[in-house]
Amino acid sequence: MPFAIELYFDQQSTATLIDLRTKFLLAGLPVDEDTLPHISLAIYDQLDLYDYIKRLKKYAASISPFNLKLTQVGMFHGEKKVVFLQPGLDDRLKALHQDFHVHFQDEIKNEWSYYLPQNWIPHCTLVLAAEEKQIPKALKVIDNLQLPIKARIEKIGILGFKPNEQLAVFEIGNSGK
Repeated sequence: MPFAIELYFDQQSTATLIDLRTKFLLAGLPVDEDTLPHISLAIYDQLDLYDYIKRLKKYAASISPFNLKLTQVGMFHGEKKVVFLQPGLDDRLKALHQDFHVHFQDEIKNEWSYYLPQNWIPHCTLVLAAEEKQIPKALKVIDNLQLPIKARIEKIGILGFKPNEQLAVFEIGNSGK
């Protein structure tokens, strides 16, 4: 089971993003329903989960919540398309990603290369694994989207996936609670 390390938003922006996800779902588009809206820092093929959860809790306590803006819509082009919201240029997010990789550098051997610092494109997925013919429908859903969406990163967690299973969530900067 792969494991995603995810940053989670405040309650208000999470609700906004879930509402948006619901619009995609109602339009018949594939979405990642069984996880909170997030920005992934890393995905690993394998982890010593018990040890990693302890380390992540400690790490969560050492960092601070911060604000960002989701400013534009983007798409990953592959056989299956991914439509996402991308944060504007944000030094805090970039610095956190770099710091995270320094802190957990011993896990890089198991990490998906897309999430390494030199390759990472921070994003919040809206539509997951869409077919080319579904993209016009996705664009219609986001046609009236009011950007930017102001958000606050408040939590970090681990999600096991396929199927999705939330394994741990910690408040950032709050003793890892």
